[in-house]
Amino acid sequence: MDTETELIRTQNWTELKRFYSSSAGHSWELAWVYLLRSHDSAKAIEEFSKSIRDPRYETASFILLWKLGQKPSMRPADFSPSLRLFEAYENSDFSYLIHFIEKSKENEVYLPALFSKSIEKMSAQNLHLMQKFTRSASFSFQLGYHADRRLKDHDLAAKFYGDFLSDAWSRRVLEEARKHFLDAEKSRMLQNAYAQHDGVLVQRILKASLAKLEKVSDQSLPEIWRSTLCEALNWELKHTTENIFGFPFWKKSELSPSAISLVQQKMFSPEKDPEPVSLSFWKKLFLNSKLEEIPATLDPDFLPLWQIRVELNSDTLSEALLRFPNEERFLLLWSVRQREVETKNPKRWPANEKESNVVRKNLERAFDRSNDKVLWFDRLRKSGCSQDFYEYAISKIPVPVSWVLDDLKNHFITTSANVRIFLRDQLCVQTSESSQLSSQQLLEAISYLTPAETQQVLLSRSVISEIPHQILNDEFIDLFWDAKQKVSDEVFSKWLKMVLKFIQSQPQKKLEQRHWQWIELAWDRDPATLASFPPPLTSFQAFPWEIYIQKLNQHENTDQLLQVLSRIPEDRLKETAILELMLNGSSDQRVLNAIHSMKTDYIRHSLLATWYENKGEYEKALHNREAELQLCPIINEQLRIAREALNLYKKFETSGSREILSSLLNMADFLEKNGGLEAHHCREISEISVKFLAWEPAWKWTIQEWNRSSEAERLSALDRLLDIAFQARAIEEAQRLLIESVFQRIQPNPLTYEILNALLDPNSAFRIRHLRKEFLDRASQIYPLHFEVLKSRAAYDYRAVLLWDSFYGEDLEVRSEIPSYSKKRRYELWGLTESLTLPEVYSKFTKYLNTLPLKKADSKLLSKNAFVETAKRLTQRLTKSFQLRDAVEIRVLDELEIPFRVSFSPYVLEVKSEFFEQLDEEMWSALSVGVLQVLHDRERGLFDEKRLAERFFQGMLLSGSPMAKLLRFWVWLAIHEEMITPTILKSDPENVVDQLPFVKALLIFFLSTDFENKMEDCGFVPN
Repeated sequence: MDTETELIRTQNWTELKRFYSSSAGHSWELAWVYLLRSHDSAKAIEEFSKSIRDPRYETASFILLWKLGQKPSMRPADFSPSLRLFEAYENSDFSYLIHFIEKSKENEVYLPALFSKSIEKMSAQNLHLMQKFTRSASFSFQLGYHADRRLKDHDLAAKFYGDFLSDAWSRRVLEEARKHFLDAEKSRMLQNAYAQHDGVLVQRILKASLAKLEKVSDQSLPEIWRSTLCEALNWELKHTTENIFGFPFWKKSELSPSAISLVQQKMFSPEKDPEPVSLSFWKKLFLNSKLEEIPATLDPDFLPLWQIRVELNSDTLSEALLRFPNEERFLLLWSVRQREVETKNPKRWPANEKESNVVRKNLERAFDRSNDKVLWFDRLRKSGCSQDFYEYAISKIPVPVSWVLDDLKNHFITTSANVRIFLRDQLCVQTSESSQLSSQQLLEAISYLTPAETQQVLLSRSVISEIPHQILNDEFIDLFWDAKQKVSDEVFSKWLKMVLKFIQSQPQKKLEQRHWQWIELAWDRDPATLASFPPPLTSFQAFPWEIYIQKLNQHENTDQLLQVLSRIPEDRLKETAILELMLNGSSDQRVLNAIHSMKTDYIRHSLLATWYENKGEYEKALHNREAELQLCPIINEQLRIAREALNLYKKFETSGSREILSSLLNMADFLEKNGGLEAHHCREISEISVKFLAWEPAWKWTIQEWNRSSEAERLSALDRLLDIAFQARAIEEAQRLLIESVFQRIQPNPLTYEILNALLDPNSAFRIRHLRKEFLDRASQIYPLHFEVLKSRAAYDYRAVLLWDSFYGEDLEVRSEIPSYSKKRRYELWGLTESLTLPEVYSKFTKYLNTLPLKKADSKLLSKNAFVETAKRLTQRLTKSFQLRDAVEIRVLDELEIPFRVSFSPYVLEVKSEFFEQLDEEMWSALSVGVLQVLHDRERGLFDEKRLAERFFQGMLLSGSPMAKLLRFWVWLAIHEEMITPTILKSDPENVVDQLPFVKALLIFFLSTDFENKMEDCGFVPN
């Protein structure tokens, strides 16, 4: 082997031929020497004919002999699928070709390329097999032409011609022919002539069409189309007999498929018929005189092709060795190649390649048996091994990091995941070898790692010992910062000390945010570091002044803050520091000097105002606040300044000058005009005005406070409002304000009650002398039983008299007379009314309404009480009076749980027997009218049960029953429903009504305009 290797390396082909000729079993190698080096094809054929008997080179020799024109008659046992396809293509082996097409749907695109050569050899059976595949138009024409002209099978031809004639390009040819020379009449005549086998008439029609076509102008038909169509007609004239006795195309087309195909070939681009890559290669190989390289994608696991590839291209040797390691010829060529390229290419193993399983097992076995695996691996890596085995070895033994770094630097291996894991694990552990790495080697090793792996290495090494100063850089300290949550506080303190040492070695002006975040953390942890990293003498943008000042304040380092106060570059930060110093009570002259050094005028006046305010010099403070207000350009800040000035006015003594009062009022007007005035500000201004005995402005700002206050705030401020109005002699104005407040409110509340007391109490200085009817009507809608309101209303409203007698019973100085109407009373239920109450107050009584159908009445249900018949007659009379459509059935029951219940299907009024015995005619009339009102409203479409309950009580008011009885009835119902306890009846009437919202709503309705209009329209006088 050494002789052969040396002869190949020195390219001594003459001696190599002599060596192969004298040794048995080298016919294959000798044939290649003759073919490639001597270019002697005859001798090569002779030697390949001998090597074909060698099982190792049988198929490869067969291919080469075929290429050299001496194809053997016997096919080898191991045969390439692609070569088998080419052989079937050459020999027109229909069975194998169809098997190839059937293997995959994608293979159907190769149908024309595989069969176009052998169409003339196809039988009818072969054509039938073609029908199940997808075919192109041109290929369908070829198959149809073969079935028509050669096999004379018109039925079979019709199946293929049909696909061809339905193609878009075929239809386009027929469209052009029919448009320019074949009109409908001529087409019909031509088809009839073909059908009658009249060749003379066919030729006459075709010649006439040809003459017509030749006269067509170039504008209507391009010259190329005209010449091509003329050629097609001439072809038809020449083959008229064949057309008549061939496939009857005239049933669908005026032109024969052959003529249409001729036009297509001339006018349109031919259809592309792709062929398999392997077929193209073998055709090119066997039909070309040159011997070319075989592509790697062609049967990649077929050994004979690799045998030829290796001989043609030495670059494929390594891949051949990896695929077929047991071939000794490849092993020899590999060793020769390694010796040839060793001096040229320092990379000892091709990239992205692995040993075969056999070679790999041998290497691993030798590795495991070695006593000194590190030494054994050192020799192997120097001679060359694959990346895959390199990673296997470093996963088993602690290889020195320097070896791996050298191999990475020389590109013997690549930075794979396993190599990075090895470097990470070795660098993370403080072994004797890793600890002896120089700073340069450590940096070099880290450069191969990912950021996450680099962070892990640095963190692990820093836990045990300090990282060398030369190693640290900005990226590394960022990794330490990201990992601060992963370690204990003790370890992080070590990191902080190490990083601060690194930062101190850097120029201060080059420090970035990544550095200052460490410094800020150090300021927070250790106040002493505030002096270690002081602000620069000349300011620059990167220094975090805001954080620095904050930390000085946090650690109460007032002395150092005073020292750097004058060096703070921004007025905003300087303002913050000065305010903090003044807040801590500092009166150092350096603070006042820093204030005077402020560049922004309004900020300077603001700080001076605070300074003088702290010293108790309020006039100077106020003067600076006014100056600050004039100079400040920000509207929101102006409002803040004005509010702070208000706090200053409160600190002046009552002996303050009128100028101070004038300044206060100007400041108040400024706040009001700019929308910065709130209720508590108005109160403050009013109180300050009272201190200065300025009652007129005090009353003005009290009104402003009143207008801006909530209901609860107004209630607490009412007494003060009345007091200031009295002092300011604004009683009439206060009365108008209070009356307006009454008219603005709908629902009762404590404030309205107190306002009414102030306006109506005989002992009040704000009592209204002349009460207007509108005011009393409005007050009645809020507090219908207010003593003074009801008493005043009783002077002109008889309804108020009835309520007065029912609740108070005292003598009235002025008492309204009973109203009289000239017209007779008219019985009419309520229509549309204005109700100022919510129907929810009647929710307790919705159970008195039954919307479900009732069972038929039982005669036993009626009580034996004599009043039953009277009640029925009363109800019938009222039903007629109020003109209700249907009668209401009365049922008196013992087992009813509620006093009464109204049903709608049918109209039934059910009454509990115990309750029924307590009723008299007047109360029964009221109950009946309430029921009639509910039934009447439901007939008109009102189905809301709460609304219906409200209408029931409102209807009772139309019965004419005494108001006192109705009130007792309503109170009795409330007690029955446990809405109140009987003891509450001992309290004031207003308290009782407040506890019964539905009764209060009924009283308001009783005093409303709707009820007054009803009295006038119907001549109705309540009792």
